[in-house]
Amino acid sequence: MNVKQKHSEIYMTTDYSMFSSMKHNRNVSEAHIHRLMKSMSEKQYPVPIVVNERNEIADGQNRFEAIKALNLPIYYMVIPGLTIDDVKRLNRDNKTWNEVDYAESNASQGRSSYKQYLLFRKEFGFGHMITLSLLADHTSDQKFVNKLFYDGALEVKDYQLARTNANKLRACREFYDGWKMRSFVYAMLKLFKSPEYDHKRFLKKLALKPREYIRNLRLIRNIVDANRAIEDIYNYNTTSNKKVRLY
Repeated sequence: MNVKQKHSEIYMTTDYSMFSSMKHNRNVSEAHIHRLMKSMSEKQYPVPIVVNERNEIADGQNRFEAIKALNLPIYYMVIPGLTIDDVKRLNRDNKTWNEVDYAESNASQGRSSYKQYLLFRKEFGFGHMITLSLLADHTSDQKFVNKLFYDGALEVKDYQLARTNANKLRACREFYDGWKMRSFVYAMLKLFKSPEYDHKRFLKKLALKPREYIRNLRLIRNIVDANRAIEDIYNYNTTSNKKVRLY
């Protein structure tokens, strides 16, 4: 037989000073706060923020700031023992934090690899998974590397090597606007490890703008397509005896 049980109380107050931010929690979003204020000025629903026994806000920071700005009552629920690790775990399961939120939280806790992750993304503009591949210097076990990231255990193999490889990729952008595509990046990362590959030669061939081969490069759908298109460009206008098999 199902029996309803009351597990926790929801409280209400207008004493905003009793609450504080949880250290290493993600930053508030001014844009989100203003959206909430606009909605709450029309009607406020009694949705509680979640705090621990010290009244540190674990969930609902933006909602708290919006309510405070509008001078409305704050509804809150206390869950004793909540830590920043619990907050990250809950938000990972609910997908309310993005990768940058996780990185900023871990960086604020002094984890240097996450500081490098943030700097790298800001400098080059790659997406999350490509950033992890470059920092780890491999394209295998992506699920495992991603899990390490969310578990707070990100490791950067060689930050300067990652920057060198990223700069090699960025050098292609003048002739190929898909230089950030995952299939292209993964194919190139494999080539960067090959003694047969000469990046200057590849850039010179790109600069010749072989229309058909660049078109093929723009149409790539997977790593196999990327391999074929890259090799065709690499060997463009090359005599048969000087053509190189890259893959």
